[in-house]
Amino acid sequence: MKFCFFVLLVSALFSCHQVDNDNAAPDCQKKMSETRIHNRVLVDHYAWLKNREDSTVRDYLKAENAYVSRSMISTKSLQENLYQELLGRINETDNSVPYKKGKYLYYSKTYEGKDHPAYYRKMPGSDREELLIDANDYLKKTGYYDAWFYDFSDTEKYMSIGVDKSGNFEETIYFFESSNKNMPIDS
Repeated sequence: MKFCFFVLLVSALFSCHQVDNDNAAPDCQKKMSETRIHNRVLVDHYAWLKNREDSTVRDYLKAENAYVSRSMISTKSLQENLYQELLGRINETDNSVPYKKGKYLYYSKTYEGKDHPAYYRKMPGSDREELLIDANDYLKKTGYYDAWFYDFSDTEKYMSIGVDKSGNFEETIYFFESSNKNMPIDS
């Protein structure tokens, strides 16, 4: 008897479920691509998606993003609630632990409402901070910005910083005079 009730319940649920053909996932084409490495053949049917300059790739990604937006519309308020809860657990305004290199202490600070840290240095025992790089300023200029590292010459007169401006992990290394952080010497 319980089994019959279960079968009836499951069939009722499936009969009520309607397939939304307007919200079908976009079909990703398979295109054969072979790479030979160390006498082995690697097959990747989706390697064509790596070419960000191809309009077909961009069109597919736009269709995929639209599909996800339509599919997730019913969870919009839940997504916002989760985001606000996670944000509430993060200390947005914070300082890293300073470390000594040469004659300076180096550290970073994050600020509420900003996505990236600002990098500072100061002399030990001094309250006077020197702003080295504020990644948020560069973000405004480029649209995407991720500083991977920074370092100084032995004389601490020159600074280098590794920057990704595209999100493709294509890093450019810039060299600055540490007193003039806006003018790269070379890249």
